[in-house]
Amino acid sequence: MRIFLAMALIEAGCFRMGSKEGDADELPVHEVCISAFKLGKFEVQQKNFQALMGVNPSENVGPDHPVDSASWLDARDYCKKLGL
Repeated sequence: MRIFLAMALIEAGCFRMGSKEGDADELPVHEVCISAFKLGKFEVQQKNFQALMGVNPSENVGPDHPVDSASWLDARDYCKKLGL
């Protein structure tokens, strides 16, 4: 099965993240820098995830619905299988 993904380039850059007055996990304000990366323009449909991965982790099931309840590892493995 061939899956086509429209991708958007997110350019490298830095930004300030955190809060001076927030919860403990928001402290301190600090600079974060990211490398450029590509991000899918659209959600991954469950039928495509199921076809490639053999499982569907979604709680709100429907072939044309976006995948939900996928872990970070699930997303990583999906991308790897697509060659991204």
